Amino acid sequence: AIIGLSEEGKTKETLVFPTEIDGYRVFMIGTSFFMHRSSGSIFIEHAKNVYYTSQHDLVEVSIFYDRMTDDLNVFVGPRYPDPELYASSYSIKNSKVFVCKEYYDEMVELAVHLDSYNYTPANVAYYLDE
Repeated sequence: AIIGLSEEGKTKETLVFPTEIDGYRVFMIGTSFFMHRSSGSIFIEHAKNVYYTSQHDLVEVSIFYDRMTDDLNVFVGPRYPDPELYASSYSIKNSKVFVCKEYYDEMVELAVHLDSYNYTPANVAYYLDE
């Protein structure tokens, strides 16, 4: 599990949450029980672009984005992304959440979360370490 950002990661304008660290597959962001305590929330202060891959299918903590950011683009790979991965448009007005077209179409059809998130159908796929 990724349980926080490195000091260098805290300063980056683009963050890519890796699929693997030191030979171990990353499948979870945060943990509610690590060494008998929660990893705590993850604070993203400077990033304007944040990428999560399809392998990040479990989010165990809250992710907070700096509300002073003018624009934020969050690219989510999971077919059914966890809303904990991205900021609401109430907190960051110009935020965009890029999701797969099928998910976007479902949200439009069901009119789910459309007021809370600026969903945008992604027209690009990206691959890491492949």
